[in-house]
Amino acid sequence: MIYGDSQNILWNLKLLLDSVFLRDGHFRNVSRGLSIRSVDVSRLARDSSSDSYFAGISGAQVWQSPYKEWVYESGITMNDAPFISGMTPPAAPSGVWVNGTFFSNGTGVSGSQFYIDYMNGRVIFNGTGIPNNSNLQVNYSYRTFRVDFSNRFARADIEYHAETELKDNPYTNDNVLYPSGGAQVGILPAIFLELDEDDREAFELGNRSAIVTQPVFCHVYAYSPVERDAAMDLIRSRWHIQMPLIDFNYAPFPLSGLMATMSPNYIPYQTLLTNVTHNGQKVISKTFTFEDVRGRPQEPLLRLERGVVTVTTKIYNISPTGRIPQNPYI
Repeated sequence: MIYGDSQNILWNLKLLLDSVFLRDGHFRNVSRGLSIRSVDVSRLARDSSSDSYFAGISGAQVWQSPYKEWVYESGITMNDAPFISGMTPPAAPSGVWVNGTFFSNGTGVSGSQFYIDYMNGRVIFNGTGIPNNSNLQVNYSYRTFRVDFSNRFARADIEYHAETELKDNPYTNDNVLYPSGGAQVGILPAIFLELDEDDREAFELGNRSAIVTQPVFCHVYAYSPVERDAAMDLIRSRWHIQMPLIDFNYAPFPLSGLMATMSPNYIPYQTLLTNVTHNGQKVISKTFTFEDVRGRPQEPLLRLERGVVTVTTKIYNISPTGRIPQNPYI
C-alpha cells in the first residue's frame, strides 16, 4: 500500500497524541496480583470464543485481560509537571506468569509460542496452549485514553459505551472481561481522528511541490467533562508546534499481523523523529505544523461527554536534511 499525505498525517497525529497522553499520565500500571474490587486484574481469563478468529492458525488459544490498549511503547519520559514527573512510567509486558512460573517473551510455554496482543489486551498461544485452568498473569500498562481513526468501527464503540453502564470496567463492578478482540469494540475515553477538506498552494514559483493544508477533526468522547476537557486541552496545547512527518512508505508500523503484536521492525516513535535509516531509506519525508487549533464542547450523547478539536495542519516538502523530491509512486 502507498501512503500519501492523508494517511501519513493521520498516523503521525495518532503516534504523537499517543505519546502526549502517556507522558501526561493517562495510563495505569498493573502489577502481578493487583486487586481491584476483589478482582485480580493481572490475571487473564480464558476466552475460547475467540480461538477461531485467527485465519490460518490451528488451535489458537486466547486469554483476555480486563483492559484493552496495552502500552507497547518503550522509553516514555514523564511530563515535568511536579505531580506527574514522579510517576512510574508505563512498561510493556516482558513475559507471562503461568502458575507462578515466569516465561519471557519469545521463549514459549511447554512448547507453545505465545504472542502479546497489545491492542486488545490479550495473550494468544499458537497450538494447544496451556491447560484452561491455568493461572495466567501479566504485568502490563494500559492506556486510559485511546487515539484511533474515525471509521466504521467508531460508531459501534460509541453506541456500545453510550448505552451500557460501564459494565466492562472492574473499577465499577465485578465483571472481569471486556468484549474480546473479535467483538471489534474498543475502549472509551477515546479520540477519533477524521480528515476534513484539504487545500494546496504553491511551494515556490516553478516548483510542483505544494504546501498542503489538511484540517483534522479530533472527536473526543469521555465519561465526564473533566476527562473531555483534559483531552481537548492537551491537543490544543500543541498549537504552532512544528514536527517531522514520518513517511510510512519507509518507516515500520509499531504493531503488525492479525494478533496486533509488536512488529519485528519496531522503532520507537521518539527514535523515528530523529530521521533514522530503515531498509536503506530515511524515514522522514516532510514537516508539518499545527497551524491553527480550535476546540468546542458538544452536546452529550446519552452518558458520554463530547467535544471536537479541529487541528489545521500545514505539510511542507522539507525534511530535516533539506527539501526532498516528490514521491515517485504517487
